[in-house]
Amino acid sequence: MNGFRLFKEKCQKIYGQQDYWMVPIFRSCLAFLIFFSLTRHFSMVGKLAHPIFLLFFSLISFFLPFSTLPMLLGVILMSYFYQQSLLLLIVSGGIFLFLFLLQSSIRGKYAILIALMPFCFLLKIHYFLPIFVGLTMGFTAFLPLALGCFLYFFLSFIQQNEKLFTASADLTEQLESLTKTLLPFF
Repeated sequence: MNGFRLFKEKCQKIYGQQDYWMVPIFRSCLAFLIFFSLTRHFSMVGKLAHPIFLLFFSLISFFLPFSTLPMLLGVILMSYFYQQSLLLLIVSGGIFLFLFLLQSSIRGKYAILIALMPFCFLLKIHYFLPIFVGLTMGFTAFLPLALGCFLYFFLSFIQQNEKLFTASADLTEQLESLTKTLLPFF
């Protein structure tokens, strides 16, 4: 038992001395994992799915706080949606704006949970994050968790109904089929 205590103290000492570099490196690695898994989930091709492009975005997150990670994720998703369809860009832009306004009204430090919740769904460990947040962060962190769940189900809705958002179809046809499909989603 004494060995575990000494190991814990050594880890705390190393973290205390090197946290200036360890936290941004962890943030960049986490951002790369989230970006990479989302591009694979959507089967993105081209420049958006290129690992160098994703590495560039994760290096940007090295210098920015954790709360900007959902914003960078939104930029990547919006550029992908723009490639798919203008209607998809407009609908997702409205939903992302709603998520941003709702999150900014609570706390910015929990914004990372919005990006982590879809990542946990993709890893099939969707119960882990709510339990961890409930034990460590408190009640105010549950709104970002709920927003992350909503974001995951919205993204899976888009993936399942990808044929509705083809760029070659007429905009009025897309709008009619979208209203028939999107209203039951909400």
